[in-house]
Amino acid sequence: MESPCLDRPLRVLIVEDVDDDALLLVRNLRKGGFKPDYLRVDTPDGLRNALRDNQWDLVLSDFNMPSFDGFNALKIVSELRSDLPFIIVSGVIGEEAAVNVMKAGANDYVMKRNLPLLPTAVERSLREAEEGRQLQSAQERLRHSEEKFRSLFEGAADAIFYHHRNGSILEVNQVACLSLGMTRDELLRCRIQDFVREALDPEQTSQLECRGKLVFQTVLVGKDDREIPVEVNSRLLDYSGEQAVLSIARDISERKKTAIALGAALQKAEEARDKINAILSSIADGLIVTDPAGRVVMMNRAAEAMFSMEAESALGCLIEDVFRQGPLHKAIVEAYADSFVPRTIEWDQKPESGGSPQIIEARIATVNNLQGEKTGAIAILRDISRERELDRMKSEFVTVTAHELSTPLASIMGFAELLLDEKKLNPEVEQEALQYIYEKAEKLERIVDDLLSLNRIEFGLPIRLSVAPVDLKAVIEKICRYFANRSPHHSFEVNISRDDFVLNCDQDRMEQVLENLLSNAVKYSPGGGVVRLSVSMANGQLVLQIEDEGVGMSKEHLARVFDKFYRVDSSDTTASGLGLGLSIARDIIGAHGGNLELKSEPNRGTIVEVALPMERVCPQTIKVH
Repeated sequence: MESPCLDRPLRVLIVEDVDDDALLLVRNLRKGGFKPDYLRVDTPDGLRNALRDNQWDLVLSDFNMPSFDGFNALKIVSELRSDLPFIIVSGVIGEEAAVNVMKAGANDYVMKRNLPLLPTAVERSLREAEEGRQLQSAQERLRHSEEKFRSLFEGAADAIFYHHRNGSILEVNQVACLSLGMTRDELLRCRIQDFVREALDPEQTSQLECRGKLVFQTVLVGKDDREIPVEVNSRLLDYSGEQAVLSIARDISERKKTAIALGAALQKAEEARDKINAILSSIADGLIVTDPAGRVVMMNRAAEAMFSMEAESALGCLIEDVFRQGPLHKAIVEAYADSFVPRTIEWDQKPESGGSPQIIEARIATVNNLQGEKTGAIAILRDISRERELDRMKSEFVTVTAHELSTPLASIMGFAELLLDEKKLNPEVEQEALQYIYEKAEKLERIVDDLLSLNRIEFGLPIRLSVAPVDLKAVIEKICRYFANRSPHHSFEVNISRDDFVLNCDQDRMEQVLENLLSNAVKYSPGGGVVRLSVSMANGQLVLQIEDEGVGMSKEHLARVFDKFYRVDSSDTTASGLGLGLSIARDIIGAHGGNLELKSEPNRGTIVEVALPMERVCPQTIKVH
């Protein structure tokens, strides 16, 4: 009955010409607690191929076979896998042959009539083979260790002394002999104290004994009385059951001479490195450097922000793996292939962290060393989205300004020509023409005022304020009457919580703000409706609010309404203007110490809120007549 313990895998190569005999071997192995994975071969070539193509734990070989015998099988195994256990299993083998095959290297032999003994023989052979491998490995490690030690000992650049704790020398290397001008035999007859100027003091001796190591400086005195300043690194080691000392003495005479110069040079190099790193990290342009293999070796903070990634995650990675978006990696590869042609490329990309699309410009060239060899590539990157937007806005500004100026100018010239050509005009027609000329001239004046205000702001000049007490209610009512006459489709509701709001402000500038805000409310309410204007006190501020029932605007438009030259385009309106009103209005309110905010939703109108600090409100005793 077979043993149920079949949980010990065994990869066994069976050299046997009879398949039934091989199966019998397998059966006995299973009975012995093995789970054999086997292959049967019966020719020399089959044995060689099996040894080359697979890993085996054991070889079981018949002794007598038609093609070859156990000696030949053992020879082949010894040539290809000398560490593999080899057991002869034979029905007929003489005692002399068995002895010879064991001498030739077989681990054991089992007679086929005693196959129940096979598992035991296998177990023993596997154990002996493992012990042999471990012993061989240990011996090999020991040999390598000894060779390494001897190589390090003799090849060291420092003098090495191996000595007893009493100072008698056990071994020295060649550097020690040359340093002291003595032969090895001479040194082996000496004590350390014979050529060391100062022996260890009690504290140093205690430190060596407690910690097992000690680093100190001393002076060696050579055979010719030449003094050599050295730094000694001593360690306690075991020597035949006793403690010995391994002392490595490094000549520091040159080190002492160059220490100051080296320190100064190091400090200078570190300062230069820090300066370069600071410059590269702080420049506004993105900077990416790759090595000849196309791996990222440097990436500054601007590039990190541009691509929404940390340099740490990119360093050491291939450029094509890091920058999958856009043609950057391809351009770097092409630039590296043709180092004489720096190139500039542009591409659009959407930041992974969200936000508006970017237009990236990259200037790429190779990096060459002093020998002219290519050592990598460098890419200098700039986000030119704003520049392109400014170019577009400037072009649009020129077009819009020309239109805004030419339209009222054409009307003025037309009505002026009418007045000049006609000798006699109906007084009402003449008055209407003059009124129209005046209104268009006012429009031209407002455009010029906006442009002059913009010019001062662009040059960083403060807005000049002529501050005086101003009756806010009177100013609001005057401007509302003006817009009511010009826009009969709109009605204006004014709600001022008190009649005595008097502000210390620049009246002309405040009127400019109100005109711009009411002009927008009218322009972006093409269907008419109510424009509500209110003034109240809230949270310690004077709050002026203008609300229309116009087309409103999206979040995207709302985020840009204060950009210079920006105009909200809508399919529901063709509002004119330079796109400067809100920007200038906010700057004027800011110059008064206040702030201006907008709230809007598409098709739900817009609310403009102006908040001014309380110090702008005059005391109640102040009246303006």
